[in-house]
Parts: sequence; structure tokens; C-alpha cells
Amino acid sequence: MKNRKSKEDILLEARIKSLYNSFQHFIGFTYMPKLEIKLVSLEDRMESILRITFSNIKMLPDGTALLETLRENPKIMGDGLDAHYYHEFTHIYDNVKIKSDFGLDEGSYTKLYTEFHAEQVSLKKALGFSAENENKKVSLSDNIKIIAQFDNVSKPLSFGDYIMHLTNKLKSNITECVKMYEEEKNTDKNGAMLGLFRTLLNSSLYYFATADFARKYCVESIDEIDNLLDINMYDDYLGKRLQETYVILSKGAYTKDSFLLLFDMLNHIMQDFTIYANKA
Repeated sequence: MKNRKSKEDILLEARIKSLYNSFQHFIGFTYMPKLEIKLVSLEDRMESILRITFSNIKMLPDGTALLETLRENPKIMGDGLDAHYYHEFTHIYDNVKIKSDFGLDEGSYTKLYTEFHAEQVSLKKALGFSAENENKKVSLSDNIKIIAQFDNVSKPLSFGDYIMHLTNKLKSNITECVKMYEEEKNTDKNGAMLGLFRTLLNSSLYYFATADFARKYCVESIDEIDNLLDINMYDDYLGKRLQETYVILSKGAYTKDSFLLLFDMLNHIMQDFTIYANKA
């Protein structure tokens, strides 16, 4: 006999499905695949195949999108829950759209682009855009409805304060991740290196997406925005090519040549990082 779903599970699944429908109108694309939802608890997430933190997307062979997600997310995310799932749904959209437009269905071709794109869609949802292509301006003083795992942060959180805390948090993450790698590399060097690489790469892409978003959509001057940013914080770890990747992504080029170039960039970044990690 199947275990009966709790009321909380039923409500969360209903909310996710509702958000999936509204996302399609937000993004302007209604040919999204069927969504399958798998709820996982915090205490057993390490037993799941994907070992998720909050949510993960996997495209199944039949074209269904599997969303594996924490049932505790409403409590963790608070007002940022909608923006979180819009981020995940963007990965599904990018997978379908890029495969349709360019015939590229290998995740490595889209990795850099989709993390950058998904974070910007998430920011638009969190800052009250009604559609991805809405011509809207925001201010650093506007409140942002997004998950903010920072210490000693008061709510509501302004976009400017979010950027400031994000900058400080990512600097701290670099130190913490490298320390964790040093502790784990003797027992599982490849696994530790991969974990460190993924964390720093994703963090970089999210940060760069936020920086680019602020420069494009905020009413404040570029100088005022840049005072909150530190785009060069990762130079020692992911190298010059990551900076070049940011330039490509910030131009918003949506062409097959751009994706092939980003695929090449990702391979170079991984090679550079492997050299760094093996010397550590």
C-alpha cells in the first residue's frame, strides 16, 4: 500500500504545479514538458540519487521533467519560494528551447548559459516583473522576495542589501570551500575537487547574473551599483576565462556559435581548475 501524502505535501505539489503554469506565461512559452515532482526530506536527502540541497531538475528519457525538491522548502524559502522554482523551471525551458532551436541537448553546452539565465529570471520574479521581457526598472532600495541565507539579515531585504550580503557571503564561501577541499582531498580527492568546482562555478554564475541584472535594470548609476560588487573575487580560483565567460553571457548572445564557445570555455575552466586543485 502506498503511503498517503500529507496535507503539507499535497499543498506544496499544488503550489509547484500552479507556479509551473504561471511560469510558462511569464516566460512566454507554453510548450513545456510534463512535470513530475518528487518530494524529499532534509533528513533523507543524502540518500537520494541527486543529493539535493533545495531542488534539482533532471530530464527523463521520455521528455518528462523530474523536479526533485525538499518538502521543507516553504519554510526554508519563505517569500523566496516562487523565485526559487522559477529558477528551476528556467532550466527546463532552456533545455527544451535550445534543443529545439540548435539541436544541442548535452548539458555541458548549456551549463554556463542556463545557470546565468535562470538566476536572472529568478531575480525578475523576486523583484515584481510581470513577464521576462517586461521593460521595467528597479531600484537598489526595492524589497526583494528571494531566499537569503545570510547571518544577521533583517527583513524585508532591499536589493542593494542583498547584493552587498551576497558579495560578502561568496567571499566567505571561497575560503570555506577551499578549506573543505583541503580536509577531504586525502580521502576522496576527485569527489572533493568536483564538489569544490561545482560550488564555486555555480556561485560565480549566480553572482555574475546578479551583477549584470543590476547594471541593466537598476535606476542607480553604474558607479553606485559597482560599489556593491566585486567581480574579480574569483580570479585566483577559476581564472581569466571565467571573466571572459561573463562578458559573453552579459551580451546575451543566443546563437549556436555562442553555445559552442561557452562549451569550449567550460572545458578550459575545468582544466584550469583541475591544475589548481592538484597543486593544492
